[in-house]
Amino acid sequence: MTLFYMALAWAAGIALAFSSRAVLPAGLWIAAAGAALTALMRRDSALRQIGLCVIALGLGLWRVMLSTPDFNDKGSLAYYNDRGFAEMIGLVVAEPDVRDRDIRLRVEMQSIRRGNQQPMPVHGLALVSAPRYSGLAYGDTIQIQGLPTTPPVFDTFSYRDYLARSGVYTYVPYSKITRLERDQGSPILAAFFDIKQHSHGLITRLLPSPQSALLTGILLGNQDDLAPEITEAFNTTGTSHIIAISGSNITIVAGLLMAIFGRLADKRLAAILMLIGIGLYTVFVGASPSVVRAAIMGALAIIAQRFGRRSDALTALAASTWFMTALNPGTLFDLGLILSAAATLGLILYTEPLTRFAERIISRLFAAETARRVVAIISDAVLITLAAQITTLPLIFWLFGRFSAISFLVNVLVIPAQPPIMSLGILTLTAGTIWLPAGQVLAWLVGIPVSYTLAIIRAAAQLPGASVPITLEPAVVAGYYVALFAMTAILSQPGDRRTQLIERIRRHVTAPATALLGLAVAGLLWAMVLSRPDGKLHVWFLSVGQGNAVLIQTPRGAHFLIDGGENPTRLKTALGDRLPFYKSDLDLLFVTEPSRTTIAALPPLFERYTIRQVVSNGQESTDTTYTALQTAIAKIGHVRLTTGYRLETDDGVHIEIVGPISAPGKDDKANDAPLVLRLAYGNASFLLTSDLSARAAYSLLTSRQYLGATVLQLPSNGGEKQNPPALLNAVSPQVVIVEAEQGNPGAQPSGKVLSELRQRDIAVYRTDLQGTIDIATDGLQLFISTAQR
Repeated sequence: MTLFYMALAWAAGIALAFSSRAVLPAGLWIAAAGAALTALMRRDSALRQIGLCVIALGLGLWRVMLSTPDFNDKGSLAYYNDRGFAEMIGLVVAEPDVRDRDIRLRVEMQSIRRGNQQPMPVHGLALVSAPRYSGLAYGDTIQIQGLPTTPPVFDTFSYRDYLARSGVYTYVPYSKITRLERDQGSPILAAFFDIKQHSHGLITRLLPSPQSALLTGILLGNQDDLAPEITEAFNTTGTSHIIAISGSNITIVAGLLMAIFGRLADKRLAAILMLIGIGLYTVFVGASPSVVRAAIMGALAIIAQRFGRRSDALTALAASTWFMTALNPGTLFDLGLILSAAATLGLILYTEPLTRFAERIISRLFAAETARRVVAIISDAVLITLAAQITTLPLIFWLFGRFSAISFLVNVLVIPAQPPIMSLGILTLTAGTIWLPAGQVLAWLVGIPVSYTLAIIRAAAQLPGASVPITLEPAVVAGYYVALFAMTAILSQPGDRRTQLIERIRRHVTAPATALLGLAVAGLLWAMVLSRPDGKLHVWFLSVGQGNAVLIQTPRGAHFLIDGGENPTRLKTALGDRLPFYKSDLDLLFVTEPSRTTIAALPPLFERYTIRQVVSNGQESTDTTYTALQTAIAKIGHVRLTTGYRLETDDGVHIEIVGPISAPGKDDKANDAPLVLRLAYGNASFLLTSDLSARAAYSLLTSRQYLGATVLQLPSNGGEKQNPPALLNAVSPQVVIVEAEQGNPGAQPSGKVLSELRQRDIAVYRTDLQGTIDIATDGLQLFISTAQR
């Protein structure tokens, strides 16, 4: 326990140092005082323990002082913050963080030049924002022309402090970036990142989104593909730990390694191979603080087992946290580490007492052996969840300001599905790398627990009161933990807090593997049957934000996509929710115009789907998103069309191009000559207008094309100039669709246009208020449903 108490004192020293920099110089003096107390009171165990804790406290303060850069040193990058434009050269030292609209690079700067001065050598990390499709990667040496700044501090969040905890004190938000050299980083890390990228691409190819996005998060620790609404559903239900690589993942990996190598006759070799496996997996998934903490604990447990020693979990937790914060004191404030360490502490302290308590209660109803079996079945789903929440709930309330009343129930329902997801996911990657069809079959199998997890969490997030605001003062949180640990110390016995890390979370097989396989196959067959076309034309106006995205399914199941918006994760999630899970191709992609809000989400789509044909108006652009799209469609048939082209499918759907009259010129803006489509099936028709400028709307109205339609998609988010009364007169719609974005004033319909629609008694549906809108028709009637009923 001494090491555990010293680790707490060390953490207190780091926290004190970050809260008040004035105490930093006192660190060594405090450590010296603690050393004197330890030496003088070496025969008194209690006072000696206090002295050791004082030493740890002082050393924690001193370590923070050593890690803080000198902002007056011209050799430090932070010295040049907020001093104007500069030209910098540096090395990308981490895997790029790909966002929907840009990528974030961690760059170790090597030199800086301001004005006409000579380049000066500097050191320090910077976070640099680069274009989404710039193609930059780990190991690139790049030239950055921009403004090095101090990261901003917002009303409720300090981005400056957040970055400082990971050693970043400079932020370059907008800059011109030029790649100078490739492959200048560690070849080992580069190989890991390549394997990770290959794995990501394989998962995306084998499964639709959001299933692929969730599996990528669980296996690879990459949450970039998760749409915001999916992430929010996990937050609302208190299950966000599932999409964060943490101790449970390491435990499952350790269990798999134990199953593979544990039977080797050479136990030393087995231990070495398991340690290497855990280390490789830790690096592979990004080595976040929570993962490193779990990996260290797992490694210590394996080493202890190898030497026949008993592994003390509390000591392992203290050692792992101490080691990580010694390398980087800011790691102490990583939320993932805080919550995973708190959850692990709960497992260490309360899993065994809760198990004994459950056995006593159940043994009153059944025989003792039956009670043990029942407890073994519910242990992972119920008892471990409860043990973890005892030590994490107050932190969650305080840090996130919300209480999920359904969190415990949802965790009980979805946690049993996570080991099969991990195990089958790893098998899918292995098999898919060797032979793609085998990987596809396994991907469909792992898709069952993944879809189950998503269905439970998304449905639970929609329940009234699923998450309610709550405010806890820090003093209340501190009081809770003082009372909890005091009671634990009084009630627990010496041996109750010790257990083997890997043995504690051993997974139980509750049904024969053949029965599970049979159920999985039956589920796949039923899913295929239920996802077959229903004989109607479906037109989905996808809720992807400001841009345009329309998915069409013909009565016999052909799929056409019109544009995609600018948010890749939202587009992939919207498509994955509506296309059959086995569907990996789109028959036709219409690119109405080369604007960012129309096409930015499309290039990543080619990682998952095979696009058979691309149709556009032929207009080009110098924007990087257009360049990325051109690269993606280089090997696909690309047809450039204007007014007059007609397409008829074999199930009676007619598509006619009614705009533009002529191919756009070099001087035309992107929305001056977009493709405008008229879709018809029986007596039902749709006019799909995308993003029209006022000039394009006028050209459409004077083109003498027949524009009448049952459903009108208002162009340009319902803007006033682009939607004159003459357009409503020409179309005479019964239903109007507005693709808009909440919280974006530039992507909201005009009040005047909405007033005009009310006067004409036209039904209005909006994606910003009702989510994705599905209009189905049998050629006679319209059947309209929305994501938010």
